[in-house]
Amino acid sequence: NALFFADALNQYLSKRWREPKSPSTNRFDLAVLYNPSEALAPSDKRALERFVKAGRKLDVNVELIERKDYGRLGEYDALFIRETTNIDHYTYRFSKKAASEGMVVIDDPNSIVRCTNKVYLAELLAVHNIPAPKTIIIQKQNHTEHLSLIETAIGYPVVLKIPDGSFSRGVFKAESRRELEDIASKLFRESDLILAQELFI
Repeated sequence: NALFFADALNQYLSKRWREPKSPSTNRFDLAVLYNPSEALAPSDKRALERFVKAGRKLDVNVELIERKDYGRLGEYDALFIRETTNIDHYTYRFSKKAASEGMVVIDDPNSIVRCTNKVYLAELLAVHNIPAPKTIIIQKQNHTEHLSLIETAIGYPVVLKIPDGSFSRGVFKAESRRELEDIASKLFRESDLILAQELFI
C-alpha cells in the first residue's frame, strides 16, 4: 500500500550513498585534478610528486584525483587543476562545481573562460599597452580583405590560430599567400574567428 511504499522510500533515501571520509588530521585537504594519460600535461609525474611532498611539509593533505572523482569534490578544501583546461571539457565542470561549493580553485571558471579565448587575451593586452606579437583578428564573413591586410601589416611567415586552441592545436604557419588562404579556409570550418600573428623566433 501507499504507506508501505512511502516508508520504504524514506529508508532508502536516508542511506548514505558512500562511506563518509575519515576525519583528516591535516590543516587542509587539497585535490589535484590530473589525467595520467595526457600527452602534454601542465605538470608531469615528478612535479605532481613534489606537490604532494610540499603539502606534507605544510600540513596539507594533497591528493591526486581524476575525472572519475567528480562526486568527491566536496571532501576537499581546495582544487588545483593540473590538466589542460577548456570550456567544453570536464575540467571546466570541476572548476564550476568547486567554485559553487565555496572552495579555493585554480584555475577558477572565469580564468578558464578568459585564458582559453585568444581573442579576449589579444584585446586585453592591446588595451593595456602590453607588448605582444602583432595580432590581427579575422572574421569569417569578410576574411578576403583581411588576408591582404595581413600581408602588408604582418608579412610572412605568419602564424594563424583558432581562438580556443592549446598546445599547438589549431596553430599553423603560413609562408605564402597560397598557404595563408588554404590554412584560413581550413580553420574557418572550425571557427568564425581566427587570429593572425607575427612570428617570433
